[in-house]
Amino acid sequence: MALAFFRNGWSELKRKLERRRWKGQLRKQQEEMTKAQWQLGEQAWKQQMDLSPFPELRQQLTQMDRDAGELDSASKNLQAEEQRLTAQRGAETAKFDAQRKAVEEKKRPVDESLRAARARQDGLEQTVRRLEARRAALGAELAALDKPAPAGAAPDPQQAGKRAQLLAEQEQLPGQISAAQAGLPAALAETQRLTQENLGYAAELTRIEQERSAAVAPLDEQLKVVASRMQNVRNATGAIEKNRTERFTQLGAALFAMKSSDPSIGEPMRAALAIAQRQAATQEALTASLALSQTMPSGTMLKFASALILTPLLAVGLAAGSYWFWHSRPYPELSDPIQETNPYLSHSLRSLPPYILANQLANAHGEEGTARLLLDVFRAIHLGVYKPNGEKILAGSEHSDKDFFLYDFQWKILAHAYHNHNIVSFSDQSMVFGKALLDMKDPAKLDPILAESVYRRYHEALEKPDDPMSFLILLVDGLARHQIRPYSLDEIKTKPHDQIYLDPIQTWLLTLDFLIGPQQKSAAHASRGFFSLPWPQLTSVYASGGCEDIVGDDTKEAWGRGTDIAGDVAEKAGEELEKHALEKAGAVAGKTLGVVQAAGDLLFLYGVNIKVTPQPSHIHLLNPEMPNFLAGIEATVTFDSQGVPDEVLKCGWLAGKKMPLNGPVKNVELWWDFSPYLSPDFEAATDIMWHGDNPTITNVAGGYRTRTDENGKSIFLIRPIRACPRHPKGMTIEGNRYMAIVSVKFVTSDMPTPGLADTIGLVLKFGPGAIEYLMRGRKGYGNFWSEWHKKRPKRYNEEQ
Repeated sequence: MALAFFRNGWSELKRKLERRRWKGQLRKQQEEMTKAQWQLGEQAWKQQMDLSPFPELRQQLTQMDRDAGELDSASKNLQAEEQRLTAQRGAETAKFDAQRKAVEEKKRPVDESLRAARARQDGLEQTVRRLEARRAALGAELAALDKPAPAGAAPDPQQAGKRAQLLAEQEQLPGQISAAQAGLPAALAETQRLTQENLGYAAELTRIEQERSAAVAPLDEQLKVVASRMQNVRNATGAIEKNRTERFTQLGAALFAMKSSDPSIGEPMRAALAIAQRQAATQEALTASLALSQTMPSGTMLKFASALILTPLLAVGLAAGSYWFWHSRPYPELSDPIQETNPYLSHSLRSLPPYILANQLANAHGEEGTARLLLDVFRAIHLGVYKPNGEKILAGSEHSDKDFFLYDFQWKILAHAYHNHNIVSFSDQSMVFGKALLDMKDPAKLDPILAESVYRRYHEALEKPDDPMSFLILLVDGLARHQIRPYSLDEIKTKPHDQIYLDPIQTWLLTLDFLIGPQQKSAAHASRGFFSLPWPQLTSVYASGGCEDIVGDDTKEAWGRGTDIAGDVAEKAGEELEKHALEKAGAVAGKTLGVVQAAGDLLFLYGVNIKVTPQPSHIHLLNPEMPNFLAGIEATVTFDSQGVPDEVLKCGWLAGKKMPLNGPVKNVELWWDFSPYLSPDFEAATDIMWHGDNPTITNVAGGYRTRTDENGKSIFLIRPIRACPRHPKGMTIEGNRYMAIVSVKFVTSDMPTPGLADTIGLVLKFGPGAIEYLMRGRKGYGNFWSEWHKKRPKRYNEEQ
């Protein structure tokens, strides 16, 4: 009985497999029969066979042929109309391209003349300042020579000659100063004339583009209508073809059923008959197999399945249940080493508005959330935000377009850069200030001065935290407490400055407070701090902005206190630095272009974004089953100007400028650093990155360096080198956190710089190498973790 039981069971399994195969053959043969019937009906229609037995099908097919012909004629007419409209549009486009080219050719020499005129004006202003400074210095030198010699000291035989030389030089200076000053009005008038002419050409280009749109828009609408009609024709043609296929299939099935012997359809008829014979044979085999299954004793397959399948499953289930019952007993788990507590977030002022806003910025969802919170920052310090055409987004303390405000794309650039975790060290940022704004031979000397100024500004705010003027510096402190390496401004003088990171919002707030200063500041007050903005002199240059809608809410700005504190710190820092700072402040106060433009250029550079993405973020240590596992850390460098208009700006303090284009930045040199160092968990896969004609790593001396490709991307490969247990059953997960820090070094020729239409900007002012200098400290970062299995506590092993 047992042998018959298994024999019948195995035989039935084979029959089931055969029946599945035969059913598949039947489905395939039915598809072949449908196709053969369609071919049979199509052949009968093409051969104009007598279809009087099928009058309804004949009438439907005749109507379909008529409709298809009409649709084909309509399609040809629509194609001809589309070609005509496309040619007309091309002619209009070529006409306006020619007009634009003619205006641009006229505008180009004006641009060159404007640059030359501004250079002449700048040269005359510098000459006047140099001569005035020399006249003041001559007075001091002559006074020193006139002092009586100490008692008993021998007279200096050269003193009389020096005094005569200084007096001669003093007599010549008034004439030289008058000559330089005499040329200033003409230079200024020429600059203003060329500026107006430049703006006129810009308006002409705008008019051409508006006329182009007016001429091309109707043609585009007509082309859309034609395209829509052509699509309707294609849809109708497809529906007719589908219905005709169905009617051909019905006609072929009817002819096959009546076994028509018309010679015109002999070949497709024979093909259909052969398929029908194969269908009959397959169906006969399937019927015979089902008959054999019905003759089997009842319950055979149930007994067979129980013996063959259920018994082994029951044994495996019991074993698995026993294992999980034993291993699921509760034991105390070790704490997650990845979770960390930030002690800087617990302080007495954390409930104040600037610290609440800093927490919201640190936890903002996406760039849009960051941008909305930035508006709250600007609202608190009364900083206006406007579109390039003067449309108001947020009113601030500005009284006209000649005052300072932010453009909307600068606001979005800040939000974008903050969201992408772009940072710069305090020491690098202070060097940028010293080089870009003070022209210091050793800009590193500014680092302690700026640190002391920030420290005093912060402690002054601690004494009166509710003062609106304290909001800015307390927000900088709140953001510092959320940095990747948290700190407080109270530590600004004690921590190494290359380990104090500033995000884009912190950098811009410090620039605003210590560099730009209050609105409409007087010239006498402007010379007090060495980062002050020459508002009175800017009005003559930017008066042509013409944006009457740029008017704030008649509030006082809540920034600029840093300029006074910086002046006090510089005065106490030493005679040489104080003299240089005050001389530079005087130069800045008389310079119509420079500080505002430099601050704007520094802000544009935040449009350069570095995004660091570990892939994956959690990397398990070396597994014997995956010996060649690699992880990648991808760095992407792009320039995103956040919706800057392509045309030259006509409004406000950036009038005459044209912004850079968006896109990835190639050939960017990246310096890779890891905190903590990769070993002992990982190692850099230099053997792979060095391989080939174009290795990823360009230099390993002093650190890892890579370059971005044409997509602005570079991938740094690492591999785990410490082993993890092969069988991690009954173990817990532990891990270490790592940070990949990517520093950026740009190649000037490949860097997207602002296309300045009215002046030499910050980057171009310093010539080749400026980008490398200014951007040396820009960094992006990304966190990743190593994981491994750790054994259970000792009590677990003893109970085992």
